[in-house]
Amino acid sequence: MADLEKVKSFFRGDTFAMNMGIEIVQADAEESVCAMEITPDLYNAGNTVQGGAIFTLADLAFAVAANCEGKRTVTQNATVTFLKPGTGKKLIATATKIFVGRRTCHYSVRVTNEQDVLVANLTVNGFTVE
Repeated sequence: MADLEKVKSFFRGDTFAMNMGIEIVQADAEESVCAMEITPDLYNAGNTVQGGAIFTLADLAFAVAANCEGKRTVTQNATVTFLKPGTGKKLIATATKIFVGRRTCHYSVRVTNEQDVLVANLTVNGFTVE
């Protein structure tokens, strides 16, 4: 498991995600977890969490896991499937490593609410830039 405080310190530089209130809960190359309290600031016109907010949460969970490999990795491609509205008190994104190669990686990210209702599923490919 990666040093959680070091990971949090590095990702404080992701001001967009941090300003959304995303918290890094677990940092590991095999599986990382990020969470976000649902607030009215995140709602869309339909009174559910805006898809971009859900994507940002999932993308950060991916970034935490992929960067725990020790090399700076960025999202190269992501496919998101929204399955249920983002409702409840909290959303949790869990990124799980599927494959890591020399310059690319592949992760699956599940986004659930605090009642473990699956809200979205993402497939993310990353590219190692260093």
